[in-house]
Amino acid sequence: MSTKRIIILSILVIGLALALYFFQKPWNTSSIKGNEVSVKDTSRINKLFLANKNGIKILLEKQSDGSWKCNNKFKVDPPKINLLLATLHDMQLQHPIDPAARNTAITDLAIRGRKLEIYMDNELERTIYIGSETPEKTGTYFMNEATKEPLAIHIPGFVGYLTPRFIMDEIAWKDKLVFNEDPKNLDQLKVTYPDNPKASFVIHSNQLFDADGAQLPFDPLKLKTYLHSFQNLYLEGYLSFATTAQADSISKTVPFVSIEWQNKDERHIRLDLFRKKVGKRTKLQLTEQDEGLEFDSETYFAIVNNQPELASVQQYNFGKILIKADQLR
Repeated sequence: MSTKRIIILSILVIGLALALYFFQKPWNTSSIKGNEVSVKDTSRINKLFLANKNGIKILLEKQSDGSWKCNNKFKVDPPKINLLLATLHDMQLQHPIDPAARNTAITDLAIRGRKLEIYMDNELERTIYIGSETPEKTGTYFMNEATKEPLAIHIPGFVGYLTPRFIMDEIAWKDKLVFNEDPKNLDQLKVTYPDNPKASFVIHSNQLFDADGAQLPFDPLKLKTYLHSFQNLYLEGYLSFATTAQADSISKTVPFVSIEWQNKDERHIRLDLFRKKVGKRTKLQLTEQDEGLEFDSETYFAIVNNQPELASVQQYNFGKILIKADQLR
């Protein structure tokens, strides 16, 4: 065979291969546009409604002060809502679904999918469905209700799937901030140790008092430093696995310590901490004398403002406010 014929034949083979690649795989010529996947102007979003097949419903509504509220119950954790909005902004089409895998994708979206209604300026802008991870584990099943075409989406540069960002656990949305207070706004701070009354104290008008109201001597610098410790204090997390009965049972026991911060505008914050029994997962099991510990020295159960949700806090973060009266003298 001549060189010329070999070249012509090679060109025909390559051309045929390219034709098969582009025309037999319709996902390479998808009509899906970027704005059918992502939401570029997330600043206009003021309501998000999540629902799944199990009947779980999460309504997130933006408030006039810029914060968000969940199911009209509590303030939303800012990092979580910001992550969801960033996800809606950044997610892109990875590839449409191979026709052979279309039924798999649709089944996944129907059974495990999370429906999200996106409202802008109080008007429904679009409805999308988020499924589980794609077989290659680099994308996430997705469908826009308007197009009804299952797709694989991703965020360029992010390895993993996006489903966990569309949280379906109500309590997981709750804001974990407990104290972020300005001492200038303080009216009264009361720290009570029920099992140790001598350690309890009250701070009022920049003065230190014991539990009975008698004035105590104190170090002004220590007191000032202590009051400035009530900033950016977050719960470790809410214990979604705890039942209402368990939380109620703990709340009826005597707390290890109660901290009540009262602002001049009468805004009140109460934190009750309860000791946790040492368990199998407790990191520190023994004292320095190799004696078994009864209580966990690193974490406490917590209840904020007498609310029903049980939470956990770390000694590492809250230890600076768990002081006793004589430490301010």
